[in-house]
Amino acid sequence: DGNLIYLQNGQPQLNVELEVHYPWLFEFEYKGYNGIDSVRLDTTAELTTSLNISLARVDALESESSAFFWPHLKAFAYKLDNSLYTGGKDIISFGGVSENLYNALIAQGDSKEIKAVTKLVKQMQLDRTKGDESTVRQLESYLKSEFNILDYGVPDFEVIPAIMKQKVCNNRGMIRLFTQTLRELGIDYRVVLTSDRSGLYFDPEFESYHVLEEVMIYLNKLDLYLAPTELFTCLGYPPPEWMYNHGLFIKEVSVLDYRTGIGEVKWIKELPAEATQSNMWIDASLDLDEETVDIHYKGESTGYYAGAVQPIFAYYDETQAKEVEENVVKFMHENAEIVNSSVSNVQRGNYGVLPFVAEADLKCQEFLTTAGDKLLFKIGEIIGPQVEMYQEKERVLPVENTYNHQYHREINFTIPAGYEVSNLDDLILDVVYSEDGNAMLGFTSRYTLEGNVVHIVIEEYYKLLYMEPAGYTDYSKVINAAADFNKIVLVLKAS
Repeated sequence: DGNLIYLQNGQPQLNVELEVHYPWLFEFEYKGYNGIDSVRLDTTAELTTSLNISLARVDALESESSAFFWPHLKAFAYKLDNSLYTGGKDIISFGGVSENLYNALIAQGDSKEIKAVTKLVKQMQLDRTKGDESTVRQLESYLKSEFNILDYGVPDFEVIPAIMKQKVCNNRGMIRLFTQTLRELGIDYRVVLTSDRSGLYFDPEFESYHVLEEVMIYLNKLDLYLAPTELFTCLGYPPPEWMYNHGLFIKEVSVLDYRTGIGEVKWIKELPAEATQSNMWIDASLDLDEETVDIHYKGESTGYYAGAVQPIFAYYDETQAKEVEENVVKFMHENAEIVNSSVSNVQRGNYGVLPFVAEADLKCQEFLTTAGDKLLFKIGEIIGPQVEMYQEKERVLPVENTYNHQYHREINFTIPAGYEVSNLDDLILDVVYSEDGNAMLGFTSRYTLEGNVVHIVIEEYYKLLYMEPAGYTDYSKVINAAADFNKIVLVLKAS
């Protein structure tokens, strides 16, 4: 099936050697990664052939922030290619496995299964008046809530009539539930196999089954993916590590009465930053009698930001739900006092359709201090803690994000009567990285003063998933700009 062997880790090594032996009647194809270029083919033995790698020294690869570790390790991949005994050619190939995967995941079942699928679709009572996207969302919600996955090799866990009876299936059974109901509905799709790029890149030039780790369904007309076996994902938002990668797309083709699957390696495009947003609107005022900051907060999250809470919320009991709600609105400071709070759009089926909304009134003493006759308002901390990125050693790994994302923040700060702010211009920040005239990474902060209200607008965005190591400095400047905003303290003096 093909295999990948790592020759590097987090510790330095001396005299690293690898030998792969196989019968002389077979021919293997192989490939090295991340500096493994010298492979010796040894045919001197009478009955075996071997592939040999000898490395005098292998330096350690250290983990770095905003980077994936495993894909950059020195590694060696090999697979069976030809058999001189049977005459078989291109034995391990995407063409061959596409037909096998078609039979396992896509091919229509027998008459009993066809009848069961028809019955299942009727049971769903799908509203098809709003188009295919709405139909698929209803289908996904039904299948993932009605059937439980136990990933064991039990035959009945893969046969739809048995699955419907016992409400249990394995991963293959769940995928077949999706493919057969989509077939029944007449909705065009492809089954896509890929790798999790945080651990392994899909190499389109080396056809080996070891990269066929994860399964998605691609809705051709909608140009959207779903992950059938990942219960807390939804249409349009499969695990982001499965995107920005190559994948094997398998579709059904017919020749007369014969049906089979054909595979094609294609690029799985990542989602844009607009698909994953964290937006907030904050009104802040100072209560000088209680020496606290009164805050009204409203936040809206979409995409992968919402995915951490929204699809799971309906499964919480009342106590758990309240605890999660409080954690969400106390992101600014752990000691913030919640006066009241609420969350909305937390019903099943809301994820991927409606934003996750949290709203609260809070009081926080930690944001306000005094220095003599001055008031110090730590307005920068009101957006929550931010990460700083500093690296003393030369950057080795490329910068890689899990998904593109962006933030929009608006803060209205009411200056108390009788005071003025002496350093409003500290709120101005403008750090942007552009490529070909297009802003790709950025943190900008602007303010206007209307009467005694300071209106601040902050835009932060990350529209690049990958940057070579040389781009680390530009990336870290944007990250650190957010941390710099965190440190802004407004100085108020009596006017």
